[in-house]
Amino acid sequence: MEDDFRVGNILVRPQTGTVIRGGRSWHLEPKVMDVLVYLSHHQDKVLPKERLIQAIWPDTSVTDEVLTNAISELRKALGENAKNSHHIQTIPRRGYRLKTPVSFSEKKLRHDGGRLEAQGFRGVFRSHSLRGGIVAAFAVLVIAAVLIFVHQT
Repeated sequence: MEDDFRVGNILVRPQTGTVIRGGRSWHLEPKVMDVLVYLSHHQDKVLPKERLIQAIWPDTSVTDEVLTNAISELRKALGENAKNSHHIQTIPRRGYRLKTPVSFSEKKLRHDGGRLEAQGFRGVFRSHSLRGGIVAAFAVLVIAAVLIFVHQT
């Protein structure tokens, strides 16, 4: 099963079929979520409609309208529409492109009492400040050890 990921600042939870944006949650039908997951794995690439249909509905004969409806549902959940498209771009006569940066989770997210705690997202939450703090603490310990040694002699 697919781990949680982010599309910009929007949390996507494929396992539960939910998108969390601005503190609100939207439930997506399984195939609509599959479209979002597929777009996220091909972020910033133009995906032809035929390729999306084949990937999401491989054993079913569906029309372009089914994909168009899925994209429309995704846009609603992501807080946009076809004319105001920040995340999913329609490329006329070609297909669709997810243009917002996607960050996949290295660790699962925890949900604590209505509060989301995001941990370990590549590309969104970096551990540079933690490393910097460790280096600074180590430097302070070395200086303290040198001062103690000098003071004792």
